[in-house]
Amino acid sequence: MDNYKSNLLNDGNKQLNFLRNSEDTNQENPKTINVEKYNSFITQIKKETQKNDYVEVYFYLKKFLSIFSHKEIATNDILFSELALALASYLEFHITNKTTEYAPQELINTIFHTFNLMLTHNTNAVVISQLFEIFQKTKLYQIIPLILQNSNQEVTSELFKFLCLICYQNEECMKYVFSIVSDEKIHNLIVSEETSPKLFEDASNLIQIVALYHINDSNFNDKFYEYMLFFLSFSNIIAIRNGYQILNNLTKNCPQKMREIVPNSIELIHKVERHLSTETISDILQPLITVLGMMCMHGYDLHLYPLLNLIQFLEHENASVRMLAAFAICNALTTNKSNFPEESHLQIFYIMMKIVNDDKYNVKSFFSQTLPKVFTILPVSVYPKLVDDNIFDTFQKIAMDDQIMKTNDCLLLLRAIDSLFQATDTLGTFDQFSHSFEETGCLDTILQTEFNDPATTQAIDCFMEKYTSRKHSL
Repeated sequence: MDNYKSNLLNDGNKQLNFLRNSEDTNQENPKTINVEKYNSFITQIKKETQKNDYVEVYFYLKKFLSIFSHKEIATNDILFSELALALASYLEFHITNKTTEYAPQELINTIFHTFNLMLTHNTNAVVISQLFEIFQKTKLYQIIPLILQNSNQEVTSELFKFLCLICYQNEECMKYVFSIVSDEKIHNLIVSEETSPKLFEDASNLIQIVALYHINDSNFNDKFYEYMLFFLSFSNIIAIRNGYQILNNLTKNCPQKMREIVPNSIELIHKVERHLSTETISDILQPLITVLGMMCMHGYDLHLYPLLNLIQFLEHENASVRMLAAFAICNALTTNKSNFPEESHLQIFYIMMKIVNDDKYNVKSFFSQTLPKVFTILPVSVYPKLVDDNIFDTFQKIAMDDQIMKTNDCLLLLRAIDSLFQATDTLGTFDQFSHSFEETGCLDTILQTEFNDPATTQAIDCFMEKYTSRKHSL
């Protein structure tokens, strides 16, 4: 672009700043739209596109965006469809014919920003469909890869937002977006060391969506795993969070490929070690702990991963992090038990007991469901100590929770009590068991509960028959 045209664009920006300060541009409380002014702007922009005067197109379009609210732009259906057609046609003509001097970066960015406003703020499905027809008719989709290869990061970021909005429209749009982010040149653009934090965020948002809805074992592309690792490498919170969500989506949608890659992925292991820390914010911990729990639930071999570090999050200040940690630990103790030394099992159980008893974290119900599951992995030798440490006081609190006792989760509690009964009887500590079981009110609470499930009623009857018989034998 020559200096003359560049200076005109700069002057246009200065005028726009003046307009923003002098006119009513309140986006939250817009006035009733001035239809005559609205029409005149669109007519003027269309006329300038036909004249190929890109400076005037840029100026009037930016002025248009500054004067009218986003809602006003998006709700005048016929008018903004005409605007979309004019802008898309103008852009397609000059990109296809390589007359890019008529489509500078500032104008491209503003045009796609306008499209994004149209797609974001309009709720009329018919109009949205018309917009997609315009994009297809003008071959806008075909020129996006060309624009991306030669655009600055601000334009690329706006384009990624556009791709996020269109990929939900139908399967063809999703395949189209998938092909773009799978392209080698686009991949290199995203993973460049010069990528800005804003572009990190927009790229990670886009790839997270594609990983969720489109990728599977049959079309798996190594680039998506590389994207995920790349997003986890920096200090951008949104990119890191999306990186772990991408990992979660890949493990769900591509289990065959991911089982081959994840267990020995040293780079991923190092990133998990770095982020699985109390210094990490909750926005990152939540998707990280979630994906660890999901992988354990689906039987991934994670013996090289720092799963033991999950224990510290059982008492985290964030309730969601606490519950996710309990979820992940329960699954890990089932499928990756070797990561946890035997003494840690009891440590985990006592932390959960404390939480159920104190309820200061407002997560009692969730931990009440989790505690009996952890009980199943404890060695029988610790059962008498658990009785001495008032485990039945904790079990009584769980038994008072209708959310548990009215579901199949109560069977886990009953099995835990039955296991304690049998073990203490064998170890000669039945008296302590019986005293604590009754004095804490745990037995009465269970007997007073009305169960709708025949299997639960049968399990209680069977236990009470054994328990009563044993008491009478004393």
